[in-house]
Amino acid sequence: MGFCGCGKSTLAQSLAKISGSVVISSDIVRKGLAGIDCCQHHFEDTDQGIYSPEMTQNTYQAMYAQAEDALKEGYSVILDATFLKEHQRKQAEECARRNNAGFVILEVKLTPELAQKRLEKRLDKPSVSDGRWEVYLKQIKALEPLAVQPNHVIIDSSKSTDKQLLTYWNFLNPIKENEVVMPNFDVKDMSLAALGKKRVDWAGREMKTLSLIKERFEKEKPFKGIRIAACLHITTETANLGLVLKAGGADLTLCASNPLSTQDETAAALVEHGINTFAIHGENNESYYRHIAAALDAKPQLTVDDGADLVATLHSQRTELLNGILGGTEETTTGVIRLRALADSGKLRYPIIAVNDAKTKYMFDNRYGTGQSTLDGITRATNFLWASKTVVVVGYGWCGHGVAMRAKGMGAHIIVTEVDPVKALEAVMDGFSVMPMAEAAKLGDIFITVTGDKHVIDKDHFKVMKDGATLANSGHFNSEINIPALESLSCGKDTIRPSVEEYKMKDGRRIYLLGEGRLINLAAAEGHPAAVMDMSFANQALSLEYLVKNHTKLEKKVYAVPEEIDRAVAATKLASLNISIDTLSAEQIKYLSSWQEGT
Repeated sequence: MGFCGCGKSTLAQSLAKISGSVVISSDIVRKGLAGIDCCQHHFEDTDQGIYSPEMTQNTYQAMYAQAEDALKEGYSVILDATFLKEHQRKQAEECARRNNAGFVILEVKLTPELAQKRLEKRLDKPSVSDGRWEVYLKQIKALEPLAVQPNHVIIDSSKSTDKQLLTYWNFLNPIKENEVVMPNFDVKDMSLAALGKKRVDWAGREMKTLSLIKERFEKEKPFKGIRIAACLHITTETANLGLVLKAGGADLTLCASNPLSTQDETAAALVEHGINTFAIHGENNESYYRHIAAALDAKPQLTVDDGADLVATLHSQRTELLNGILGGTEETTTGVIRLRALADSGKLRYPIIAVNDAKTKYMFDNRYGTGQSTLDGITRATNFLWASKTVVVVGYGWCGHGVAMRAKGMGAHIIVTEVDPVKALEAVMDGFSVMPMAEAAKLGDIFITVTGDKHVIDKDHFKVMKDGATLANSGHFNSEINIPALESLSCGKDTIRPSVEEYKMKDGRRIYLLGEGRLINLAAAEGHPAAVMDMSFANQALSLEYLVKNHTKLEKKVYAVPEEIDRAVAATKLASLNISIDTLSAEQIKYLSSWQEGT
């Protein structure tokens, strides 16, 4: 589908050569119905003559009839038309379903400037198309935007398309003995898949624990017949988890857990690996939740969440699916907080394992992963020198530990703000200054929020910050910094460099916000290193397996990762690093389990 002049007919013919498909062109069918030579121009208004609404309807109905005949003969079919209306696209999909055929929308796009040049060039040449610039402009107004569609692919016809088309066709038609079901997807650009595969493979080299689990899953198929919906950051590390679950027999659907965290090349690679994927970097709020809805349309039996948006949507908007769900897992602190609140209110409808609370997750992912990747994201965004900077770390949980440790190692002066007296005391004992945010706001050069809470940097804090103060968030949602309050205090905003927005205060000061206040380690960098995500995602894979085996014994509440899984992940990680440790002797075991022996 696409506007006139975008190149869809050329692409249809190219794809037909690769695939042996039958092409059914609306231009040829229309002129055939009218008894007109298909290669002669017949210029009329878009709503007159052979282009009247009645004739257009007859044309599409004739195309569907021809498609049904071809499908019954065993041919694949390419329908070449503008498909401006939603009902036209729905009828095409219904035609495919009636004949047990797969259905894909290839939307061909081209800039208006290039389309105009193409249309002007072919006016004096014989052509089946009567497309002209004025027709193009009317088609733009007449287009009914696509809803989120399964198998919707966008092709930029200004670029080389042969490789794109060959990639699509090879994927749609895998080798019979290795046949897979065509995945549903909405990704930015499938031509990025080759690059994505290389990056996924590179990350996989550092994920040896997950690799060992994959080997077992391939043999045992613990998820055979199980549908899993996962709302996670679509990164190379997540892709490796996806491949492990797929190897275990899962029918997996992925969507993004943050609008800015998706790596488009990774999303394309996941589709080529046969995994349903709905994620586009920079998607707006509407698209973000449409993609979550698309993941839930798979009717999952297990859920995997990072921030609890998937579970929240299930419990608020898709309650009809809840009875079919066996259990779920949650990856991050923010999500666990939300889910415990849901459980405490008595409204959680299925058991969930808090992967975030595993020792092999929070002691490593939260501390070393967040610590390194947060500084990496801020450095990429700003090119700051950390030495001599005053860095305010807001929150001293495990993520705060990691950020403070890494910033100190880079030569920064650290101030910690906290609401928990135990964590505040720990920060003092670790050698950091501790004070209320009202005081720290006056001193900081860089502020980093890692609390999982809301508005921890607020309006009164912005009022006293230095000129040039820089704000970054490494908590899950962009609510930790009160961005509306910041905007209310400013008289202008400008993008200084990618991921850096300058807010000009009414008193002349400038405050800089990084990554739109979203997770800076993913908005401006690549997230956690693969080696640390190896343990987090090993916990995910094994916890999901545990749920399949034990869901009937579990209550509707939030559970810790079983200790045996936590210890198994640690032991496997050590083995992958070629590190061995001591074991307790029988005498030591007896001593630790008794009370009689003393001084």
